[in-house]
Amino acid sequence: LLAVFCTNAINIYAGVNGLECGQTYAIACAILAMSAVELARASDERDSWSEATKNHLFALTLTLPFAATTLALLKSNWFPARVFVGDTFTNYAGMTLAVVAILGHFPIMLMLLMLPQLANFLLSIPQLFGLRPCPRHRLPSYDHAIGALRASKINDRAALVPPDRDRLNLTLINAALVVCGPLTEPALASLLVLLQFLACAAAL
Repeated sequence: LLAVFCTNAINIYAGVNGLECGQTYAIACAILAMSAVELARASDERDSWSEATKNHLFALTLTLPFAATTLALLKSNWFPARVFVGDTFTNYAGMTLAVVAILGHFPIMLMLLMLPQLANFLLSIPQLFGLRPCPRHRLPSYDHAIGALRASKINDRAALVPPDRDRLNLTLINAALVVCGPLTEPALASLLVLLQFLACAAAL
C-alpha cells in the first residue's frame, strides 16, 4: 500500500514546472538528514552495527545518489523547463522513496514527510472517487490578462458540467492559489517546494 500511495501521491501532486522534482528532493534531503543523525548517534554507542544502524546506512546509501540525480534533473525541470518528467519520474521517485522506507523500517516517518502529498490526496478524494466531476487535467489555469496562474475550475479545458455547477478543482495547488492569489509559475513552484521543506522539517 505504501508503494502504491507514494507513486500516485507524487503523480497527482504535479503539473507545475519543478514541483515533481522539488517535492521529491525535499523528501530525499529529509531522509538523508534523519539517517545521518541516527548514524552519528550509533557511532557513539557500543553496538554500532545494530539492525537499526544497518537500516539507516541502507537508506543513506540509496537516497544519496537519488537526491543528487533529482537535484540535477530539477535544474532542467525548473521554469522554463527544458525537460518534462511526467509519469516516468513520478512513478520512479515514489517507488524509490517507498522502497527506502519499507526496507529501512520507517514507513510512518515517510508518511509524515509526505504530509503535503497526503493533504493533496485527501483534498482530491471527492474528484478521485467520482463524488464530483473530475477533468482529465486539474492543472492551474494561465490567465493571459495578468500573466499568472490562477486556480482552475472543472470547465476550464472542456465543458463537463453546466455553468452553474462549475467549481474549483480540489487540489493543494489550487488551494495555494486561492489563499495567495494568482502567482507566476516559478513563484508557485517555489511556494510549494518551500511548503514541502517546512513539512519535512516539522516531521523531523
